[in-house]
Amino acid sequence: MAKVKLIIDSDCNLEKGLAEQYGAIVVPSTIIVDGQEYKDGFTITPRDIYRLSSVKGKPLPKTSAINEADFYEPFRKALAEYDGAVFITISAALSASYRNAMMAIQALNVQDRIVAIDTKSLSCGIAIVAERAAADIAKGFPLMAMKKDLDDVAARTTVEFVIDTLDNLYKGGRCSGLSYIFGKALHIHPVIGMDPVGHLFPLHKVRGKDIGNGVEQIFQDFKKDWDEDNVDKTLPVYCTHAAADPWERLATAKVKALVGNQMVVRNSEASSVIAVHCGPGTFGIGWTRKKPNA
Repeated sequence: MAKVKLIIDSDCNLEKGLAEQYGAIVVPSTIIVDGQEYKDGFTITPRDIYRLSSVKGKPLPKTSAINEADFYEPFRKALAEYDGAVFITISAALSASYRNAMMAIQALNVQDRIVAIDTKSLSCGIAIVAERAAADIAKGFPLMAMKKDLDDVAARTTVEFVIDTLDNLYKGGRCSGLSYIFGKALHIHPVIGMDPVGHLFPLHKVRGKDIGNGVEQIFQDFKKDWDEDNVDKTLPVYCTHAAADPWERLATAKVKALVGNQMVVRNSEASSVIAVHCGPGTFGIGWTRKKPNA
């Protein structure tokens, strides 16, 4: 049986301890603060991002995709000890990391030994695909069979998240000034979803002084799939947050009450990239449907 190594990017928000349990190599995204580069999860943390973002007069930290050269060392390291490797990454529609990984695979001439999976997702959506990859590795799946299975899981996995304020989106140029002003005035908290290609889009606009109504909306969307028997119970459901601990605890309790012992419920903290673009007070749920996302 071929030995396959799991490689993930730092945007993969697995539950704490699972990356180590799976023996995964983590390739970090780059965070840029005042022209200085930091490595997500290694030399900078989400808590650092929240602190830096709150300083008046300071520019918002920026993010950068993993470049081609950054893949050479982890890919070589994996292949020095294993027969093959599978790399799980953030949506190619959101980042150049997938494209750069493919370029690295070609440059190293290891197309027959490494496969890269575009999850068409982010955060806990990547984590769900990574968990399936770990399970496939444990079962001894051949590399190409694993890719087929993981592409299928990616096509059925969805993530929805609600943002507390539009501040980071506005500072990062991802929200117009008019939308920002109206959002602040009307206490609008956008619930963001992902389309089948892996782009983000506004799924709901909820109002309230906090994200409570948005958290409830996301739970109801999950519950709708659950009630319609459209949830793949062989994979975990994730509750993930960016400095929104109370909402995570509340939503996790509701999800656990709904699913009982029929599936695993995971918790994780959003990575630095989410911290930069969404800011503190962000909460999301990720799950996998039985049917491909429409």
